[in-house]
Amino acid sequence: MVDKKASASYDTPAYDFMAGISAEINAERSGIIDYDRLANTMVQAMEQADITAKIGFEEVWNSTKDSWNQDCKKLKKSPLPV
Repeated sequence: MVDKKASASYDTPAYDFMAGISAEINAERSGIIDYDRLANTMVQAMEQADITAKIGFEEVWNSTKDSWNQDCKKLKKSPLPV
């Protein structure tokens, strides 16, 4: 039995997908948005950003172990069926 008083209500989003796509296509056709310039600006910003990513086996393994340890502490049992 579901307690309807305690249940949160969920309203579906009122976004009109077709209208959004139509507006995007109309903007592109009218030349309001210069996509080439936008892309070049984004590439320049990303090239100038000081972002380094180091993802290798050790980082993934350590992250997985940390996640398992957190689950173990939270659930008071092993997160893996052993």
